[in-house]
Amino acid sequence: MNRVQIANFRNLLRAGKLARWRRVLTVALVCAGTAVMAQIPLASFNGTDGNEPNGLAQGEDGNFYGTTRMGGADACNCGVIFEITPSGTLSSLYSFDGSAADGSYPNAGLTLGPDGNFYGTTISGGSHEDGTVFQFNPSTAKEKVLWNFAGTPDGQGPVGALVLGSDGNFYGTTTNGGENGSGMVFKITRNGHLAAVYSFCSEGYPCMTTGMEPEASLIQLAGGPFYGTTYSGGEHMSGTIFQVTPAGTLNKLYDFESAPSSGLVLDTGGALYGTIGFPGSIYEIGYLGGTLNTICTFGEAPCNEGEETAGQLLIGNDGNLYGTTPYGGSDNDGIAYQVSPSGTGFAVLHSFAGSDGVNPVSGMIEATSGVLYGTTSSGGANGDGTVFSLTSPTLHRFVETIPIAGPVATNVIVIGNNLTGATSVTFNGKAANFSVVSNTEITATVPSGATAGKVGVVTSTGKTLTSNVEFWVTP
Repeated sequence: MNRVQIANFRNLLRAGKLARWRRVLTVALVCAGTAVMAQIPLASFNGTDGNEPNGLAQGEDGNFYGTTRMGGADACNCGVIFEITPSGTLSSLYSFDGSAADGSYPNAGLTLGPDGNFYGTTISGGSHEDGTVFQFNPSTAKEKVLWNFAGTPDGQGPVGALVLGSDGNFYGTTTNGGENGSGMVFKITRNGHLAAVYSFCSEGYPCMTTGMEPEASLIQLAGGPFYGTTYSGGEHMSGTIFQVTPAGTLNKLYDFESAPSSGLVLDTGGALYGTIGFPGSIYEIGYLGGTLNTICTFGEAPCNEGEETAGQLLIGNDGNLYGTTPYGGSDNDGIAYQVSPSGTGFAVLHSFAGSDGVNPVSGMIEATSGVLYGTTSSGGANGDGTVFSLTSPTLHRFVETIPIAGPVATNVIVIGNNLTGATSVTFNGKAANFSVVSNTEITATVPSGATAGKVGVVTSTGKTLTSNVEFWVTP
């Protein structure tokens, strides 16, 4: 086995190890209730329609779209792209075939683009077997490979989801490959033009200066630099937190002593939050670096439940952090939890119990309805994973803009719920021209004189829905 094959094999094991080893322990138990939130199992995968689902993304039509690491109609079981309605109707839309013209084994969810298409990555497959970037049209169910990774000096093995940057391009990471074989940050246009932004480990192994093997998605700060984590390298060989500009200037902010298990989320005050896998904790650090503060360690008060951390954190529109652990809870099949950014108010929202899912490793999203949605990598009726939803009285409806940044005259998609008959759209209070496309979609144009701030939509009932994040008006 050569270096490329070893790297791909290691990444595949990393991506699916929890679900594969835990599947044999799945048992059919009745869903455990909770006084905090109500858990509703929506659907169970059966292998043919997917196996080991990743995270979800909301589409223009109000339905949710995602990928599975394995399963599908093709004999290679190379994964699928699926759709699920809020009421739980699950459909397999596309099966990866593992050929040189297609990718295989997607390890991350999808990202909605300003054209209404979804964009994603596969960890393997493609013309060089090093992974791909693809575009998926939900209306036609057609997939198109935009880029085939080729190792070095190209990237290899993208693991995290793409993020739509303020310049309209998508940004992502590869765990391996790049100029130095230790991973890179890249950007790619919707037309498939890819460029390396930064290649890790220019100083050589063990990459103590910059870190190596970035696995998680990036996050962008107010139209400026991106932030991310590496899985290894750094002063303690356990990963780093880094900042990188779109032009490719990297600044290391922190050296982990235990490897991170997710990417970062950013609150309005400029604090970054993330998770560490062992022993399992949530941390906070400023966007300029500095001291890393542990706000919650699972298995210790006040976070007495949960074991290990895996899924991406979510900052809800109530200001709380939401996440999942793959183990712990009443049946040791994982939990969904809520905690404040200060570490107080920890609550187990649901303990998974086999029949409703096992190992929720991909985190959750908050839909524009204010409902949380997520996946479990195994368990359910067939042992192949589930989609679930959770409701909370502290989360509320909002609208989301695609993209979240752009200059005056940019056409913006606004997605939400019950938008038919909307009477007004504003960008930080400045009225915009708009058109209602459907009950779940509005198109609007950034008005002259608009400044950075929330986007507001006045519905037919007079209720004002505001965007979950600020829209950045760029030059």
